Parts: sequence; C-alpha cells; structure tokens
Amino acid sequence: MKIKLIDPKGTRLGLNTGLAYLAGSLIREGHDVDVLDLNNCLKDVEERLARIKNADLIGISIKTSTVNEGLKLAEKARRINPEALIICGGVHITIDGVTFLRESSVFDVAVLGDGEDTITEIAGGNKLETIDGIIFRRRDEVIENKKREMSDLDHLPFPDYQCFDSISVYRTPFPYNYYPIITSRGCPSKCLYCSVPFISGRRWRSRSPESVITELRNMRRIFNLKEFAVLDDNFTVDLERAKEFCKLLIREKIGLKWQCPGGLKALFTDEELPQLMKLSGVHHVNFGVESAIPEVFEGIGKGGTLKHIAKTIRVFKRNRIKVGGTFLIGLPNSTRSLDKKSISLSMKMNLDNIMWGIVVPYPGTKLFDIIETDSRYRFMEDWRNGLHCGNDIVSIFESDDYSARERMDMYYYANIRTRFYGNVLNMNDSNIKKAKDLLGFVLKYDPLRFFWHMFWILKAMIDGLKNRTVRIGI
Repeated sequence: MKIKLIDPKGTRLGLNTGLAYLAGSLIREGHDVDVLDLNNCLKDVEERLARIKNADLIGISIKTSTVNEGLKLAEKARRINPEALIICGGVHITIDGVTFLRESSVFDVAVLGDGEDTITEIAGGNKLETIDGIIFRRRDEVIENKKREMSDLDHLPFPDYQCFDSISVYRTPFPYNYYPIITSRGCPSKCLYCSVPFISGRRWRSRSPESVITELRNMRRIFNLKEFAVLDDNFTVDLERAKEFCKLLIREKIGLKWQCPGGLKALFTDEELPQLMKLSGVHHVNFGVESAIPEVFEGIGKGGTLKHIAKTIRVFKRNRIKVGGTFLIGLPNSTRSLDKKSISLSMKMNLDNIMWGIVVPYPGTKLFDIIETDSRYRFMEDWRNGLHCGNDIVSIFESDDYSARERMDMYYYANIRTRFYGNVLNMNDSNIKKAKDLLGFVLKYDPLRFFWHMFWILKAMIDGLKNRTVRIGI
C-alpha cells in the first residue's frame, strides 16, 4: 500500500514517536510510507498535502489538543482523495474513540492503544471485523471490536524517522537537539489525574537494554546524534533494569549525552542510580512533584512523600545532574492561596527548572469521577477543551472557593514567576507574536520584576540561538 501518515500542527514542538513506530512497522511489511510532519515544519503545507492524492491509506494522529486541526486535515484529505481509507489514532482516540468516530464521519477507522500490529493488519487487507483494537464505521453504524493485547516491545521494529518529510525533505533537526526514545510503556502508579494507564496500560512493559542500545547506535550513525532523551512515562519502575541500561551505555562507550524530561518518580530511585546515570552521560532529569503542599500532594495517589522527593533531588544534585520539577495548578483540595504557596515553596526546592501545567480531568480517571460527583466541583467546559499548557489554556472545571478564571491566572503567574516562559507560548506562533504575548504576560502577572524577566528572557534567547533550540525559557 501507499500510506501517508500525518501529524497535525499542535502547540508543542517535538517528533511524533508513535507515528515513527507505525511507520517502522509498515515499512517492515513492505509498504510505501511517508509522514507529513505538520507539527514541526509548516512550509508548503498545501503542496505537501497534495501528495496524498494517490495514497491507499491516510492515517492522522490525534491528541486532545489537536482534535480540531486533525478534523480539518481529514476533511481536506477526503476532498483530495475520496477513495482512500482514512484512519485516526493517538492518545485522544484511545480515550474517546467511540464518541469521536460517531461525531466525525470523515474517518473510517479508529485505532486504539498500541497501533503497530493493528495498522499492519489494516494495511494487509484483513477484514475490519476481524481486527482487534479498532472502531470502524459500517454504513451508519459504529462498531467497536474487542481490545487488542498489548505489544511485546522487543518484537516491534525500531521507529523510522527517515520517512518524516520534516527530516527527509526539509532537513529539520530533531527538536531540542535530542533523539526521542521510548524504552518502556505503561505505568502501575495510581495518580488520580493521570490517563496513562488507560492509554498505555497499567501493566508496565519494557524493552531489553540491549535493544535500546542497538537503536541508539543505529540512530547515531544515521543522524549524527549527540544526545538522546528517554520519554518513558515511568523509566525506573524496574530499578535494576534502569541501572543495567546505564552500565551498558558505559561499557559500550556509546558517547551520547542524555536526559529524562518526562519525569522520574522518586519512589523508584535509590542512591546508586544517579551515580550510574551521571557516569553514562545524564545531565538533566525531571521529577513529577505536582504540588509542594503536603495535604494536596498526599491526596493525589502518587505515593511517597515530599520529604522523600526533596531528599532524592539532593542526591541527584550531589551527582552534578540538573534537576527540574513538574507541578500542576488546580489539583483537588487545592485553593488559590495553596497553589500560590506551592509556587513559593517550589522555588525553595533547589530545582534548576520548574514547569507548571493546569490539571485536566480525563474520562476514566479518579479526578474525572470527583468532578462529576463531588458537589464542591463543577465542569465549566467539555473536557475535550482542556489543555495542560500554552497561551490559550482553559480551566474546564472550578470549585466554590477556586474559580476557573483564578485557576487560569494562577497557571500563567506560576510559569512567569518561575521563568518557565515557554509553557505560556504557542511554539508554532511567529517570533514576533511569541515576544508580544510574553511581554503581555510579564506585565500582567509579575510587573514588579519586569526588568528581571527581561534579563532572563534575553539570556534564554541567546542560549537558544547557540543551541539551535526553538523554545524560550529552558
């Protein structure tokens, strides 16, 4: 088959690892695959879309934040190529596939969860009725097949980025100058706000360290890599495996710097791990803290304590590894004053960077059930309108003592106050628009420190030019 996969424009730059895995699986089966990377490269969009005219299958990746953009692309695709099978997949589809397909008649099939084996069966011509892990349209009826078993990750081919047009045609460097790698999927933790168990599974699955090393060797040769990033939801669930990976990197002399931006969990670390990570090339990790207020933190089901997190941060810092923290505005039992206190306390945790998102309740999570059933809370918007970060976020719920407007204002204040400027910007906006938006946010949310912010913004821009990065504030 001739297959075109599309990653729609979003608010955050970064290569779509899920599409790269699908491409690798399809190419292994002999299909002709191109990925239109409209998220990282917006040049010649109409000309690139015209290439789908002769495609047999068109697949569009859908996140909750890209639903509208994905629908527009699907409608264009249907006009350009009326005969193609148009499918959708991605995290939003896994969470809300049945509703999405009922409301979006332009799509023929929705792929749920791990999509590699599913899409190869579709492309191989299997009857839709026989394929696990899909929802499909049969005339006016939407049919959901049984769930597919989760993949054996070592069975999958390596992701293929060479078929991304942002790389093969436009020579866009990997965003942030690192290669994104997935070494495991799933997470056994029970954080009340997290949808990962419903997307990748509560059962944690991992690749062998040897498989990951082989991928890194191959990609270093192809792309002349200097650095990679582990994007796992929970990299250190198996602590001994994480250590073995580090030992292999050292023994094999891979020679790449690396980082863990997705957020380690302090519960799954010890004093030896940061030593090995440093020796193997790690220079930066993030920890998911969520709130610096004990009574709020204890209510989110993360496990452990803030004291344990603080101790773990000190251990990593002692090993000369930069440490960032991720936090959330608007968690249950928090208030405006508690979130403001959390911001202040986060700045005393000796973190190198502090990033804030606004909490979004997803169906299936305990948080969603709380908002639906607890009389203190009420939905103000459809959950599909929720965004964790960006310059147009919406708080989709509020409580009697913490309004939606206050939650949004606190989100902007938090990121400005802790200098994580990139989180309040849309990365696909022009530099002029980003500068204008950022100036407005500083003047609105922290005007007394205006010149202090201007110093750090200028420094970040200079550092960004040196490192060929596209984000402001990191």
